[in-house]
Amino acid sequence: MKEFFKDLLKRLKPLCGLNQYLTMLESATGKEEIVALLDVLCRVADQFPMIPDADKQKIIENGVIFDTEFTGLNARVIARWLNQHKDRYTTMQAKVESEVSTGKVLTPDEYAPYLEQWLEQVKKIGNPDITQEQRIENRRKQFFGKEIEGPSFHPSTTIEQYEERELELEAAKSARLAELREKHPTLTIEELNRLL
Repeated sequence: MKEFFKDLLKRLKPLCGLNQYLTMLESATGKEEIVALLDVLCRVADQFPMIPDADKQKIIENGVIFDTEFTGLNARVIARWLNQHKDRYTTMQAKVESEVSTGKVLTPDEYAPYLEQWLEQVKKIGNPDITQEQRIENRRKQFFGKEIEGPSFHPSTTIEQYEERELELEAAKSARLAELREKHPTLTIEELNRLL
């Protein structure tokens, strides 16, 4: 995390307009101050072991960019941002720990419900070895309950094209939402979504 904090300190100017790094370097004890700051920031980040480092970095970068009260990197602001997100990770960790076996070997009757749950999840995913046409044909059989005579349906759009179009629509929606936020900064997200 130390390298991340050092890099972030250097990038504050383009991210949010602060010259904290240069200001610290210009002082007589600038290098020592930077080393001390980086050590403190790392110690604060280490207080949140439930949050993976990659997620900590995203949380902190988002805080630098989006926190309107941000005035510079310090221990208090890093602790505040990570503290705002720790409950989500603590809850996820508790759920995982409650589902993890305690080392006891389960009998077939005890693990049968877990196996059935897993098989249901696999069924939802589907078989990756079949083609799109086979999936469509299987859905037709499932829907109509029997083999259908005559020409089968052949889509003119591939799954990749469909997914690409969905991404384009999502990007257009995000751009429009940003445009509306700029024009109407006082509206809530719900009100902005209604304008879409």
